[in-house]
Amino acid sequence: DGATTLDYTKTRYTINNQKIKMTDEYLFDVSEGFITDQFGNNAYLTGGITHDFFSKLGLNVLLRSNNFQVINTTKGDNDIYYGNTMAKGDIYFSGDFNQTNIDIKATPTRRTKIFFPFSSGNSIEETSFIRFVTKQDTIETKSAATQFKGIKLHMEMEMNDLAEFQLIFDEQAGDVMKGTGFGAVKMDMTRQGDISMYGQYEIEQGEYLFTLFNLVNKPFTVKRGGTIEWRGDPYNAIINIDADYTGLHAPPENFILEYL
Repeated sequence: DGATTLDYTKTRYTINNQKIKMTDEYLFDVSEGFITDQFGNNAYLTGGITHDFFSKLGLNVLLRSNNFQVINTTKGDNDIYYGNTMAKGDIYFSGDFNQTNIDIKATPTRRTKIFFPFSSGNSIEETSFIRFVTKQDTIETKSAATQFKGIKLHMEMEMNDLAEFQLIFDEQAGDVMKGTGFGAVKMDMTRQGDISMYGQYEIEQGEYLFTLFNLVNKPFTVKRGGTIEWRGDPYNAIINIDADYTGLHAPPENFILEYL
């Protein structure tokens, strides 16, 4: 009768009436058990919390489900991507609690929405690029650099038309493209916080609201077959789409004026 929230994904899971074994390898062996997300979906577990004579605690846990909440974040949690992701697949946790690895291989299921902002909110501050240090400072800096703490994330998403995506170009102006499609997208995050994305997403159907200085708002229908491709920098995606505007009206006089 317990619960926990994963800080990085903001997903909350509950544990009810589960049997836990203690072995030479696992301080808590949760194999053959399951956890439940906020919608009542179950993910089945293999492995648990490892130990070495009750010290050096680590993670070796695999979660597997046909429908489970894996991400529940907002733009305040992550300015690269956020949303509510329901998926089937595997989530694997490894490493220790200071240097945790998360590997996700999943396919979205219904109720999934993923948002990709294409304008960074990070501010650029002026800083000096030359700093005089002593030899001792240099040695300490190199030593600390090899001990980065935090999460290392690798995520592979096999996107389908059950998941809605939104590309946010200007949130305040409402300049947003949304739709569904297919494709394989990979994302990696280092412990230092650097994020890279790779893959191509092909649009099945979509809508794009074009805005200009809050004066012009034109809804376009995105044609099938357009692509969004990432080659590393998540803010530098290559977007290749065709779209139709069906609300265009013009008097015939404009076309035959030179003959009148």
